[in-house]
Amino acid sequence: MENTLKTDFEMNFEKYMKINWVMHKQRFIKRLVLCLVLLCIATIALFVADMISAAILVLIVTVFYPVIWYMQINNTIKNVYQSSPYQEYTIRYIFNEKEVNMQIPVGESTVALNKLYTVVETEDYFYNMFISGNQAFPVLKQDCSDELKTLLKNLVK
Repeated sequence: MENTLKTDFEMNFEKYMKINWVMHKQRFIKRLVLCLVLLCIATIALFVADMISAAILVLIVTVFYPVIWYMQINNTIKNVYQSSPYQEYTIRYIFNEKEVNMQIPVGESTVALNKLYTVVETEDYFYNMFISGNQAFPVLKQDCSDELKTLLKNLVK
């Protein structure tokens, strides 16, 4: 019989928001970089080409684009969470050397560890269940055995 490692994770809204921030952080940073580029263009248009109306338009877009995007993402996350019949639930993880089994109130799923989209480690969590760029399952480090932490650290890409 293969060695299994188990841990549970209590999901709530605050943790759900953290998961989504980890998933969307790279996209948000890319949008901020785009806004900085637009800001440079606006500065050049204003001071070099003396195109005041174009510069003002670009400045408005530069300021409001990341704010609107951030508000839209947060609103979507809240709506998805609030529409779920399982807003606070426990995720049970059962790991072995080859796969992880995740059990939630609506069912369970088994994923081969080598098929994970990516694994992200933060100070408190392993967001090691990224199945795609938009789906993650967190594991709280403090609830992991040393053996499980080692397994998860080896998955970080």
